[in-house]
Amino acid sequence: MQYLESRGVKIPFIFEKNSDFPIVVLKLVFRNCARSYDEIAGLAKMFSRILNEGVDDKFFKDLEFRAINLEASSGFESLEINLSCLKENFDFALKSLEKLLLKPRMEEKILQKLKINALGELASKNSDFDYLAKNLLNAQIFKCKEFQNPNDGDEKSIETLSLKDLQNFYKNFIHLSDLVVILGGDLEEKQAKEDLLKLLSKLQIGKKNTPKKYELSKNIKDEILLRPESEQA
Repeated sequence: MQYLESRGVKIPFIFEKNSDFPIVVLKLVFRNCARSYDEIAGLAKMFSRILNEGVDDKFFKDLEFRAINLEASSGFESLEINLSCLKENFDFALKSLEKLLLKPRMEEKILQKLKINALGELASKNSDFDYLAKNLLNAQIFKCKEFQNPNDGDEKSIETLSLKDLQNFYKNFIHLSDLVVILGGDLEEKQAKEDLLKLLSKLQIGKKNTPKKYELSKNIKDEILLRPESEQA
C-alpha cells in the first residue's frame, strides 16, 4: 500500500495507470462514517444528496458541458465521491471537486427540497416488499441501533434533519484522517499525486473515527409485517 501525505496525515492511495482510453477515474472514500455513525438516521444519506446539489445552479451544467461525471453516495460505513472525465478536463474536474468539498450547498431551501424528494422516494420504497424484508432482517439479526433503520432513515428522522446536523456531519467526517484515495486512468502517477495533494491540502485534518464491530443477535425470531390493504380506485 502506498500513501499520500498531507500535513502529517498518511492517506491510503491506490493508483493504476491505463492508457487504453483518455479517461481518468477518481474515487474519494471517507471511511468510518455514513449510516453506522449517524446520530439521526438518514443524515449521511442527506449529506450525500447535498453534495449532489453542487455549489450553485450552474455547477453541474459546467461539468456536463465538459462530460465530467461527479456523484456522491452514502452506504453503511462510508461515504464516496466518484469523479470521471476525459483526461483533458481533469484539472477543471479537480478544481470543481475542491469547490464542492470546501463549500457544499448547505442552504435551508435546498434542504427542504431534498427532504421532499427523500420522503417521496421512501414512500415508493415502502411498497417494495424486498426492501421491507431486508430492513426487517437487518433489525432482527443485529439488535444494535445502527440496524434498526435503513440508510435512508424514516419519515420522522428525515423531517428532523437540520442544517446544523449537516454542518456537524461535515465537520466530523469529511476530513483527511479517514480518507482513502483511488485513482486510475490515462495520467502519470507523479503529476497525479501533485495535483491530488493540492486538493487534499485544503481539507481539514480531522480526527480518526474508531471502526465499529457488530455481533449477530443470539435470539432470532420470525417477525411478520402487516400492512393495511391499499384502496382500489
